[in-house]
Amino acid sequence: MRVNWHSGTTAQTLWGRNRPSVTLLVNALGMARGGDCTVHTNYWSRLVARRPDWGLILLRSPHGPELDLPDLGSNCCYLYGPPSTNNVYRRILWQRRWLPKLVRAIQCSAYIALNGVTQSKIHVPQIVLFQDPTPFFRRIYHRAGLRGRIRASLLRWLWRRSVRQAAATGYTSNYMRSLILHNAKRTAEKRHFIAYNGIDDSMRRWAATMSPRPLEQRQPVILSVSGNHLHKNFETLIRAIGLLRARERFREYRLRIMGWTLVPSYLQRLRELVEQLGLSEGVALDFDQSQAEIAKAYQESALFSLTSMCESFGIPSVEAMAYGLPCVLGATTAVPEIADDAAVLVPPTDPQLVADAWERVLSDTSLYRNLQEAGQRRCLDFSWDQTVSNWIDAIENAIGLQGTMSASRARATEQV
Repeated sequence: MRVNWHSGTTAQTLWGRNRPSVTLLVNALGMARGGDCTVHTNYWSRLVARRPDWGLILLRSPHGPELDLPDLGSNCCYLYGPPSTNNVYRRILWQRRWLPKLVRAIQCSAYIALNGVTQSKIHVPQIVLFQDPTPFFRRIYHRAGLRGRIRASLLRWLWRRSVRQAAATGYTSNYMRSLILHNAKRTAEKRHFIAYNGIDDSMRRWAATMSPRPLEQRQPVILSVSGNHLHKNFETLIRAIGLLRARERFREYRLRIMGWTLVPSYLQRLRELVEQLGLSEGVALDFDQSQAEIAKAYQESALFSLTSMCESFGIPSVEAMAYGLPCVLGATTAVPEIADDAAVLVPPTDPQLVADAWERVLSDTSLYRNLQEAGQRRCLDFSWDQTVSNWIDAIENAIGLQGTMSASRARATEQV
């Protein structure tokens, strides 16, 4: 169900007479392509399937069709905000004025914010997710200019407030939790949970049942996948492929960067760097390909590498592991926690050390095979289903259903 918001939107507007027993409002106004869409699709499709008596309202900006999510059934409603919410600053003003009124009008049970920001004057339990470490890294937000510095400062302040106010706080990694609590001066959360991201079920089946292709059956391609945010640091990979191709044995290798165009000006800078280094035959900037094309690249490439300067999880690395693709990753932020012993970790901004790590993995058959096997084991530790279970527990606890739900499940077990 898809509905356009207006000032008179009520519960009856959305559900008619069949109002759900629990109504959740998810603020997805800032949803972007790539990881945001992946998280939303996997969270909410599973939640509405497991709680069919709940009503889920995804509040979205009226973006183009590239951000359309699948129809999740009668207990999920996409509520589209006004065009002004496509602009981040006008969105803030709209939320301040209209969100409290909307929560009351739709008789909301809980408010969920995936940007970690609680809202003033909302008097239902608020549950927030922290998944963006960039406001804590001066080197990153300074590259975005004055607006980037203002945004980072504002978010750090808002997140300190959220830790105090939220009924429950979720984090995409333990690393992300330590970062947020340090910013909040060690303020204790009311309740917290770790919401690791996962991989699609098809990838999990592949990892559990398929033997990965050996190196000799793969193409001489080093693959990187991510949205082209400034902090993804693709410059290091481009410089590293130049160093690798200068070595006799690896002259045929090339770098293929895939993902989603989020910052067009950064993509232009990457093109200029490729031209400057004379690497037009050694680097392919294949952004905005289909998910099927990305999956094919995971299966056929020789190596995966991402030297991002900060990650709160890193979904593409875990996806690469599922397909048996050895990983060389930047040793920073949450990456060591997520990769564990299933990847080679390197300083993210040193092209020489990155190229050396690539050569070591591609030259050592035993290391290559061990990384393939370790990666396929490691990726199975991350499950969307488990994460959604953590969400459901947090929601039920926040709205006072946990005892009731536990008792009803116990009665159902006894009847069986």
